[in-house]
Amino acid sequence: MKNYVCTGTAEDYYGTVTRSYAISETAIKCREQQKERDRRYRERKRAKEDAERKAMGLEPKARRKTTAQMTEEELEAHKEQMAQKSRERVKRYQQEHKDEIRERKAEYYQANKRRYRVTDGIRRTKKNIEKYEASGEFKKAERARKSLAKYEKEYEEILKGA
Repeated sequence: MKNYVCTGTAEDYYGTVTRSYAISETAIKCREQQKERDRRYRERKRAKEDAERKAMGLEPKARRKTTAQMTEEELEAHKEQMAQKSRERVKRYQQEHKDEIRERKAEYYQANKRRYRVTDGIRRTKKNIEKYEASGEFKKAERARKSLAKYEKEYEEILKGA
């Protein structure tokens, strides 16, 4: 239930009258009561269906719980199940569109070849620095640090240009 609240004056009547909706507390209560009536109606309807099925010698209709009705463990299991279904959909899509995906990746790589070269250089250089320091080859580690600084400077340039 919405109540009109006229925010215009009598002089505005022939000009622009602005109206806004205000929802009263009574209307909010009414909505809550309607929701509760609807819920009870659905429960009665389900109970009636189950009784009819039982009278015919059938099992009651299996109904899923809503997430609000689930326990913590059931909710976690449900989330995991949904995540698994999502992963399967992605995998199926990737299998069906393998060639398109490969082409898009190749195009992206060609467009960003310099970035890949620089980021790979940064990764390899950091690995080498750790290796040289662990083995005690400090001169090589120092040269690798200089190389790393060059790569990082180039990477900053790439980011500024992008």
